[in-house]
Amino acid sequence: MTVNGASIVYEIFGKGPLLVWTEGGRFGRNELSYLVAGHFSRQYSVLIWDRRNGFGASDVALSNSPNYMTTDVEDLHALLRNLDLGPACFAGASAGSSLSLWMGHRYPEDVKSLILLSVPTDDTALFRPGVYKHCFSLAEIAERGGMQAAIDASTESWICELQGQSSERGTWLAQTIYRNPSNRERVLAKDPQLFAETIRRWGKFLLAMNWPAGLTEEDIRSISFPVLIVPGDDEIHPRQSAERLLSLLDQAEMIEFPVTVSAEASVLEKFYSVFPAMDEFLTRTLLD
Repeated sequence: MTVNGASIVYEIFGKGPLLVWTEGGRFGRNELSYLVAGHFSRQYSVLIWDRRNGFGASDVALSNSPNYMTTDVEDLHALLRNLDLGPACFAGASAGSSLSLWMGHRYPEDVKSLILLSVPTDDTALFRPGVYKHCFSLAEIAERGGMQAAIDASTESWICELQGQSSERGTWLAQTIYRNPSNRERVLAKDPQLFAETIRRWGKFLLAMNWPAGLTEEDIRSISFPVLIVPGDDEIHPRQSAERLLSLLDQAEMIEFPVTVSAEASVLEKFYSVFPAMDEFLTRTLLD
Protein backbone atom coordinates (compact mmCIF):
# COMPACT_ATOMS: atom_id res chain seq x y z
CA MET A 1 0.00 0.00 0.00
CA THR A 2 1.29 3.47 -0.86
CA VAL A 3 1.49 5.74 2.19
CA ASN A 4 3.30 9.05 2.45
CA GLY A 5 4.70 8.57 -1.04
CA ALA A 6 6.23 5.13 -0.46
CA SER A 7 4.99 1.62 -1.16
CA ILE A 8 4.95 -0.25 2.16
CA VAL A 9 4.82 -4.05 2.10
CA TYR A 10 2.79 -5.74 4.82
CA GLU A 11 0.92 -8.96 5.58
CA ILE A 12 -2.02 -9.64 7.89
CA PHE A 13 -2.74 -13.05 9.41
CA GLY A 14 -5.76 -14.18 11.40
CA LYS A 15 -8.84 -12.34 12.65
CA GLY A 16 -9.67 -10.46 15.81
CA PRO A 17 -8.11 -7.58 17.77
CA LEU A 18 -4.94 -6.25 16.17
CA LEU A 19 -1.33 -7.04 17.10
CA VAL A 20 1.34 -5.13 15.14
CA TRP A 21 4.84 -6.62 15.10
CA THR A 22 7.98 -4.67 14.07
CA GLU A 23 11.36 -6.32 13.68
CA GLY A 24 14.58 -5.05 15.23
CA GLY A 25 17.24 -3.04 13.45
CA ARG A 26 16.07 -2.09 9.97
CA PHE A 27 15.19 -5.69 9.20
CA GLY A 28 12.10 -6.68 7.26
CA ARG A 29 9.83 -9.65 7.85
CA ASN A 30 11.90 -12.68 8.81
CA GLU A 31 11.64 -15.99 10.67
CA LEU A 32 10.76 -14.27 13.95
CA SER A 33 8.02 -12.21 12.26
CA TYR A 34 6.39 -15.36 10.90
CA LEU A 35 6.79 -17.18 14.21
CA VAL A 36 4.90 -14.32 15.89
CA ALA A 37 2.26 -14.27 13.15
CA GLY A 38 1.81 -18.03 13.19
CA HIS A 39 1.35 -18.24 16.94
CA PHE A 40 -0.75 -15.18 17.71
CA SER A 41 -3.00 -15.28 14.63
CA ARG A 42 -4.99 -18.03 16.37
CA GLN A 43 -6.76 -15.30 18.37
CA TYR A 44 -5.75 -12.01 16.80
CA SER A 45 -5.14 -10.20 13.55
CA VAL A 46 -1.35 -9.94 13.28
CA LEU A 47 0.21 -7.32 11.02
CA ILE A 48 3.87 -7.68 10.06
CA TRP A 49 5.56 -5.18 7.76
CA ASP A 50 8.76 -3.87 6.19
CA ARG A 51 9.86 -0.30 6.89
CA ARG A 52 10.99 1.86 4.00
CA ASN A 53 14.76 2.33 3.53
CA GLY A 54 15.59 -0.93 5.26
CA PHE A 55 16.40 -4.57 4.63
CA GLY A 56 12.89 -5.49 3.48
CA ALA A 57 10.74 -5.23 0.36
CA SER A 58 9.24 -1.78 0.95
CA ASP A 59 10.41 1.15 -1.14
CA VAL A 60 13.71 2.92 -0.81
CA ALA A 61 12.14 6.37 -0.45
CA LEU A 62 13.96 9.16 1.34
CA SER A 63 12.01 11.72 3.34
CA ASN A 64 12.58 15.12 4.90
CA SER A 65 11.93 13.81 8.40
CA PRO A 66 14.69 14.60 10.90
CA ASN A 67 15.31 10.89 11.47
CA TYR A 68 14.19 7.52 10.16
CA MET A 69 12.19 6.69 13.29
CA THR A 70 9.83 9.61 12.69
CA THR A 71 9.29 8.42 9.12
CA ASP A 72 8.55 4.87 10.29
CA VAL A 73 5.99 6.05 12.86
CA GLU A 74 4.23 8.25 10.31
CA ASP A 75 4.18 5.37 7.81
CA LEU A 76 2.77 2.88 10.30
CA HIS A 77 0.10 5.32 11.50
CA ALA A 78 -0.95 6.07 7.90
CA LEU A 79 -0.98 2.36 7.00
CA LEU A 80 -3.37 1.57 9.86
CA ARG A 81 -5.60 4.51 8.93
CA ASN A 82 -5.76 3.39 5.29
CA LEU A 83 -6.58 -0.17 6.35
CA ASP A 84 -9.11 1.06 8.93
CA LEU A 85 -7.39 -1.01 11.62
CA GLY A 86 -6.72 -0.44 15.29
CA PRO A 87 -6.33 0.37 18.04
CA ALA A 88 -3.69 -2.30 18.54
CA CYS A 89 -1.03 -3.80 20.71
CA PHE A 90 2.31 -2.75 19.24
CA ALA A 91 5.10 -5.23 19.82
CA GLY A 92 8.68 -5.51 18.67
CA ALA A 93 12.21 -6.50 19.48
CA SER A 94 15.17 -4.14 19.88
CA ALA A 95 14.55 -1.19 17.52
CA GLY A 96 11.04 -2.60 17.05
CA SER A 97 10.41 -1.97 20.74
CA SER A 98 11.64 1.61 20.28
CA LEU A 99 9.20 2.16 17.43
CA SER A 100 6.40 0.75 19.59
CA LEU A 101 7.25 3.32 22.27
CA TRP A 102 7.15 6.06 19.63
CA MET A 103 3.66 4.92 18.59
CA GLY A 104 2.53 5.10 22.21
CA HIS A 105 3.92 8.61 22.54
CA ARG A 106 2.93 10.13 19.19
CA TYR A 107 -0.32 8.30 18.36
CA PRO A 108 -1.94 7.17 21.63
CA GLU A 109 -5.29 6.84 19.84
CA ASP A 110 -3.78 3.92 17.88
CA VAL A 111 -2.60 2.05 20.98
CA LYS A 112 -4.14 -0.32 23.51
CA SER A 113 -0.94 -1.83 24.88
CA LEU A 114 2.78 -2.36 24.16
CA ILE A 115 5.10 -5.38 24.27
CA LEU A 116 8.80 -4.46 24.36
CA LEU A 117 11.38 -7.22 23.90
CA SER A 118 15.13 -6.65 24.28
CA VAL A 119 15.08 -2.88 24.72
CA PRO A 120 18.29 -1.34 23.29
CA THR A 121 21.05 0.24 25.34
CA ASP A 122 21.43 3.98 25.88
CA ASP A 123 25.21 3.70 25.35
CA THR A 124 25.46 5.15 21.84
CA ALA A 125 29.17 4.32 21.68
CA LEU A 126 28.14 0.70 21.20
CA PHE A 127 26.16 1.70 18.09
CA ARG A 128 29.10 3.45 16.44
CA PRO A 129 30.50 0.52 14.39
CA GLY A 130 27.05 -0.37 13.03
CA VAL A 131 26.18 3.25 12.31
CA TYR A 132 29.42 3.74 10.38
CA LYS A 133 28.81 0.53 8.45
CA HIS A 134 25.21 1.13 7.44
CA CYS A 135 25.16 4.94 7.20
CA PHE A 136 28.45 6.79 6.97
CA SER A 137 30.35 4.29 4.81
CA LEU A 138 27.63 4.14 2.16
CA ALA A 139 27.33 7.93 2.22
CA GLU A 140 31.03 8.29 1.46
CA ILE A 141 30.88 5.78 -1.38
CA ALA A 142 27.83 7.41 -2.96
CA GLU A 143 29.48 10.83 -2.86
CA ARG A 144 32.68 9.55 -4.45
CA GLY A 145 31.34 7.12 -7.02
CA GLY A 146 27.55 7.54 -7.31
CA MET A 147 24.68 5.27 -6.47
CA GLN A 148 25.84 2.29 -8.54
CA ALA A 149 29.06 2.27 -6.55
CA ALA A 150 27.03 2.22 -3.32
CA ILE A 151 24.98 -0.72 -4.61
CA ASP A 152 28.14 -2.58 -5.64
CA ALA A 153 29.80 -2.03 -2.25
CA SER A 154 26.66 -3.18 -0.44
CA THR A 155 26.47 -6.30 -2.61
CA GLU A 156 30.12 -7.18 -2.02
CA SER A 157 29.63 -6.81 1.72
CA TRP A 158 26.54 -9.00 1.69
CA ILE A 159 28.42 -11.72 -0.20
CA CYS A 160 31.12 -11.55 2.49
CA GLU A 161 28.52 -11.99 5.21
CA LEU A 162 26.88 -14.90 3.41
CA GLN A 163 30.30 -16.57 3.31
CA GLY A 164 30.72 -16.08 7.05
CA GLN A 165 33.15 -13.18 6.77
CA SER A 166 32.93 -9.74 8.33
CA SER A 167 32.08 -6.77 6.14
CA GLU A 168 32.81 -3.06 6.37
CA ARG A 169 29.93 -1.67 4.32
CA GLY A 170 26.21 -1.66 4.88
CA THR A 171 24.35 -4.49 3.17
CA TRP A 172 20.84 -3.02 3.29
CA LEU A 173 20.86 -1.64 -0.26
CA ALA A 174 21.72 -5.06 -1.70
CA GLN A 175 19.22 -6.85 0.52
CA THR A 176 16.29 -4.54 -0.25
CA ILE A 177 17.00 -4.85 -3.98
CA TYR A 178 17.05 -8.63 -3.63
CA ARG A 179 13.66 -8.56 -1.90
CA ASN A 180 12.21 -5.92 -4.22
CA PRO A 181 14.11 -5.69 -7.55
CA SER A 182 12.32 -2.45 -8.47
CA ASN A 183 14.28 -0.79 -5.66
CA ARG A 184 17.37 -0.87 -7.90
CA GLU A 185 15.91 1.81 -10.15
CA ARG A 186 14.77 3.80 -7.13
CA VAL A 187 18.27 3.73 -5.69
CA LEU A 188 19.92 4.62 -8.99
CA ALA A 189 17.52 7.56 -9.40
CA LYS A 190 18.63 9.09 -6.07
CA ASP A 191 20.87 12.12 -6.14
CA PRO A 192 24.09 10.84 -4.50
CA GLN A 193 24.55 14.02 -2.48
CA LEU A 194 20.98 13.93 -1.17
CA PHE A 195 21.31 10.22 -0.37
CA ALA A 196 24.55 10.87 1.53
CA GLU A 197 23.06 13.80 3.44
CA THR A 198 20.02 11.76 4.42
CA ILE A 199 21.76 8.67 5.73
CA ARG A 200 24.36 10.79 7.52
CA ARG A 201 21.43 12.50 9.26
CA TRP A 202 20.14 9.06 10.29
CA GLY A 203 23.55 8.16 11.64
CA LYS A 204 23.98 11.39 13.59
CA PHE A 205 20.52 10.89 15.09
CA LEU A 206 21.48 7.43 16.32
CA LEU A 207 24.74 8.63 17.85
CA ALA A 208 23.22 11.69 19.54
CA MET A 209 19.78 10.45 20.48
CA ASN A 210 18.22 10.60 23.89
CA TRP A 211 17.32 7.18 25.19
CA PRO A 212 15.53 5.32 23.76
CA ALA A 213 15.26 6.18 20.10
CA GLY A 214 15.03 9.93 20.55
CA LEU A 215 12.39 10.01 23.27
CA THR A 216 12.91 11.84 26.56
CA GLU A 217 12.03 10.51 30.00
CA GLU A 218 9.09 12.93 30.00
CA ASP A 219 7.88 11.46 26.68
CA ILE A 220 8.05 7.96 28.11
CA ARG A 221 6.29 8.91 31.35
CA SER A 222 3.40 10.24 29.25
CA ILE A 223 2.66 6.73 27.94
CA SER A 224 -0.36 5.50 29.88
CA PHE A 225 -1.03 2.05 28.43
CA PRO A 226 -0.29 -1.40 29.83
CA VAL A 227 3.25 -2.38 28.86
CA LEU A 228 4.93 -5.78 28.99
CA ILE A 229 8.75 -5.69 29.07
CA VAL A 230 11.08 -8.61 28.35
CA PRO A 231 14.70 -7.67 29.19
CA GLY A 232 17.54 -8.52 26.85
CA ASP A 233 20.67 -10.35 27.92
CA ASP A 234 23.53 -8.92 25.87
CA GLU A 235 25.62 -5.77 25.59
CA ILE A 236 23.37 -4.05 23.05
CA HIS A 237 20.19 -5.03 24.93
CA PRO A 238 21.18 -4.91 28.61
CA ARG A 239 18.89 -5.59 31.52
CA GLN A 240 19.42 -2.05 32.80
CA SER A 241 17.51 -0.60 29.84
CA ALA A 242 14.48 -2.73 30.65
CA GLU A 243 14.66 -1.84 34.34
CA ARG A 244 14.88 1.85 33.55
CA LEU A 245 11.77 1.65 31.37
CA LEU A 246 9.98 -0.27 34.10
CA SER A 247 10.68 2.59 36.52
CA LEU A 248 9.33 5.22 34.10
CA LEU A 249 6.11 3.55 32.94
CA ASP A 250 3.24 3.52 35.43
CA GLN A 251 1.48 0.49 33.94
CA ALA A 252 4.54 -1.59 33.06
CA GLU A 253 5.36 -5.12 34.16
CA MET A 254 8.44 -7.20 33.42
CA ILE A 255 8.81 -10.91 32.81
CA GLU A 256 11.90 -13.10 32.50
CA PHE A 257 13.00 -15.79 30.11
CA PRO A 258 12.20 -19.15 31.74
CA VAL A 259 15.09 -20.71 33.65
CA THR A 260 14.80 -23.73 31.35
CA VAL A 261 16.05 -21.61 28.42
CA SER A 262 19.85 -21.62 28.28
CA ALA A 263 21.92 -18.51 27.70
CA GLU A 264 23.15 -20.11 24.46
CA ALA A 265 19.63 -20.60 23.06
CA SER A 266 18.76 -18.97 19.76
CA VAL A 267 16.82 -15.72 19.61
CA LEU A 268 13.85 -17.62 18.20
CA GLU A 269 13.89 -20.09 21.10
CA LYS A 270 14.23 -17.35 23.70
CA PHE A 271 11.38 -15.25 22.35
CA TYR A 272 9.16 -18.28 21.79
CA SER A 273 9.63 -19.20 25.45
CA VAL A 274 7.83 -16.01 26.55
CA PHE A 275 4.89 -16.41 24.14
CA PRO A 276 2.71 -17.90 26.92
CA ALA A 277 3.25 -14.79 29.06
CA MET A 278 2.53 -12.62 26.03
CA ASP A 279 -0.68 -14.61 25.44
CA GLU A 280 -1.82 -13.85 28.97
CA PHE A 281 -0.95 -10.16 28.62
CA LEU A 282 -2.80 -9.87 25.31
CA THR A 283 -5.85 -11.56 26.81
CA ARG A 284 -5.95 -8.84 29.49
CA THR A 285 -5.21 -5.89 27.19
CA LEU A 286 -6.80 -6.80 23.84
CA LEU A 287 -9.63 -9.24 24.63
CA ASP A 288 -10.95 -7.92 27.93
